[in-house]
Amino acid sequence: MANGCYIWQVKSSENQQELAVQMANKTSSHGDRKEGLKLNGEKKQDQLMLTSLLEGVSHTVIGNTDKIKINNIWCDSRKATPGSLFVCLSGARYDGHEFAADAIKLGASALMVEHRLDLACPQIVVENTRKSLAKIAVNFYNHPYRDLTLMGVTGTNGKTTIVHMLKSIMGQVALSAMIGTIGVKIGEGDYFATGNTTPESLELQFQLRKMADQGVAYVAAEVSSQGLAKYRFDHSLVDAAIFTNLTWDHMDYHKTMEHYFACKAKLFQQIKPGGIAVINIDDPYGQKLTALTKGRLVTYSLQKSADCTAAIIERQATGTKIKFCLGEDSFEVVVPILFDYNVYNALAAAATAWGLGISPEVIRVGLEQLHQVPGRMEKVDFGQNYGIFIDFAHTPDALEKVLKGLKNLVKKRLIVVFGCVGNGDRDKRPQMAAIAEGYGDTVIVTSTQPKYEDPDAIIDEIIQGFSGNNYIRIVQREQAVEKALSVARAGDIVILAGFGHQKYKLMKGKATPYSDFQAVAGYFLKAAQQETAGTETI
Repeated sequence: MANGCYIWQVKSSENQQELAVQMANKTSSHGDRKEGLKLNGEKKQDQLMLTSLLEGVSHTVIGNTDKIKINNIWCDSRKATPGSLFVCLSGARYDGHEFAADAIKLGASALMVEHRLDLACPQIVVENTRKSLAKIAVNFYNHPYRDLTLMGVTGTNGKTTIVHMLKSIMGQVALSAMIGTIGVKIGEGDYFATGNTTPESLELQFQLRKMADQGVAYVAAEVSSQGLAKYRFDHSLVDAAIFTNLTWDHMDYHKTMEHYFACKAKLFQQIKPGGIAVINIDDPYGQKLTALTKGRLVTYSLQKSADCTAAIIERQATGTKIKFCLGEDSFEVVVPILFDYNVYNALAAAATAWGLGISPEVIRVGLEQLHQVPGRMEKVDFGQNYGIFIDFAHTPDALEKVLKGLKNLVKKRLIVVFGCVGNGDRDKRPQMAAIAEGYGDTVIVTSTQPKYEDPDAIIDEIIQGFSGNNYIRIVQREQAVEKALSVARAGDIVILAGFGHQKYKLMKGKATPYSDFQAVAGYFLKAAQQETAGTETI
């Protein structure tokens, strides 16, 4: 491994075939990612009186709840157990109230509901069960944030990279963990998938309590706008709130940039006494946020005077040499990252650690030893004479930054493979087409995560952003990857954008195993097998 990038040297078709088999059998080159983490499955909580559980929750009681003890909380009626509380959540597709009777049959001692149900059992009526769940989850797991140094990172782009950087820095000092889009990771352990960038409040508090009980000192968590809007992060006070940037995304949910910003700003009202607000003042929304935050302000910038600044000294093939100025302290370090937008991410992490009292030398070593972030400008090398990168860029801003950086790096052609997520922001689809067209020499439009939408219909909306017919349309992503690799030649770069670290394709409610990494490995495995078969025939 060189500077956080895994480099594989292949000298023959036999070696290439062996390598392709090994890599195709991995979920990524950086460790397994476990799916389906069982909530509440590792540690049984002590029983808590229902009346204590409801402290701080405005509610009305139906039935006698004075002597009820709760040993678990569930939002899935199929998992309800004797002595548990079942919380009826209303979602986009299902309403938990319709399954309350099932939970009672399985032994649930009480229900939390938004309206009285015709069931002979104790019921706690609240205005919003999802909002109330956040409070009772914190109560049930005994306020885990109090036992941790908790850092929350919010913004449109950069969250995943920054939490990995913070984990690397803080890991030099004590056992550290992260929660985010890729999953949960404690120390050098595997990733465990959680389903959402910011998990549902009950799972979030379970994870934080588990971390505290295992001796974790520092936790860096991605805090999404929807996670904040849907109360998932409520009542979790942070030692540091970090703002990266705000650009167009999730407009299907937020409708306006003002609402999007207001949701992000909510995190900055959840800072512990003595905590810090770390804000990018190069972003106009960051400037606005400085006047709205609690906590001690720590500003960072690449363009203007701030508490923490950074300057690029040298752009290298496998990293960037950066000079950091953190207050009165300064140091230089080669960070294994590419492109200027990642310098912002590194500066955000450095400013946060500095604001929390971490020494410059520890920050330097933590950044220098950063491991490859899965699916974030992840280089895949099978010994081919062209570059292959996998990146999660799924917003117009992220895609443009990645393509702009690669365009400056590529010697010959930039081959772009991208698509857009289903059941999401439709306005960004043609925007991303225009961006891909502007930077790509060959552009292949494909499916990413169609979810419940028709993949062809998604592509129909994407291609409205092209000025002509200078693109290739291939619905099946694996075929699109194969096409891109088959036309690539020496000096080219292939960028597989939008899928990143993900291990499943979601279509019509069904999850099918797939990753861009395995698609690439499969292509080279097939090529090596064909070459070997041809040699044996001669």
